[in-house]
Amino acid sequence: RQQTRLRMFESGLVFNNVAGELVQAPMLGGLLYGTAEAEAWANNKTRVLDFYDVKGDVEALLGMTAADLQFVPSANPALHPGQSADVLLEGVKVGCLGALHPSLQSKFGFARTVYLFELDTGAALIRKLPRFSEISRFPEVRRDLAVIVDENTPTVSILKIVRKTAGEWLTQLV
Repeated sequence: RQQTRLRMFESGLVFNNVAGELVQAPMLGGLLYGTAEAEAWANNKTRVLDFYDVKGDVEALLGMTAADLQFVPSANPALHPGQSADVLLEGVKVGCLGALHPSLQSKFGFARTVYLFELDTGAALIRKLPRFSEISRFPEVRRDLAVIVDENTPTVSILKIVRKTAGEWLTQLV
């Protein structure tokens, strides 16, 4: 309908086959399509959505309550190989995200890549909520560290080591 960008979500119950029995689970699904920003007079260049836009949306949804949020490569048959990931909270899979598989994209006639995510809201929302902590009276210490590792080392393993080593002293890790 002449729309160049689309961001949709739906929340509801889905049926899962657990040990031969159908079990309902609350899920949140989302779809992103088109350009990252709305059309503007001053800016004729529009950036097309990519994998990192959908990843950023999921991080924004879960980031406030997730102490240990990870994205690990996955092989979902509905998603593009190499552009899909499982979403883990404290090592437990709570969803997936990625680009729609190219064969499905052409079957449905999409001109641009479609990005999807699905989250188990029951597991994702049973989290520790952020709580107030007093602002330190000491000046903030900020450090930018460069870590040299083998190029095949997944980022998630480095972040896991930093979180474990820093413990309760770590306030932000980007």
